[in-house]
Amino acid sequence: DSTVGGIGGFLGGLAALSGAIPTMWFAMRDMAKQDTRAILQCYNFTLLLLAAIVLAFRGAYQKDTILLSAIAIPVATFSAHIGLRLFKRLSTSQFRRLLIAITLLCGLVMVYRIYA
Repeated sequence: DSTVGGIGGFLGGLAALSGAIPTMWFAMRDMAKQDTRAILQCYNFTLLLLAAIVLAFRGAYQKDTILLSAIAIPVATFSAHIGLRLFKRLSTSQFRRLLIAITLLCGLVMVYRIYA
């Protein structure tokens, strides 16, 4: 688990893909959906918060970034609420399959964007 977290952290710093490897790792394990979600949510929140703090100290946020964040945060909050309602309706196996499908879709989109 620590190795997977370390690889995720490395990919997060390299290409903002901190959650990809841990998500795949937990999708392959026989864990309850609540445990998987709890671990992934804390992991991603911690890494993203640390990245935001480091970027703030380095002066990476400009006026446009702050404006776009002010728009994105309420939309993300609303979307998270919808996702939470869906999460409550899914069984553990449905949740695991959804994680795998979303990860695959994201990978396919990245490959498409590289070669398109």
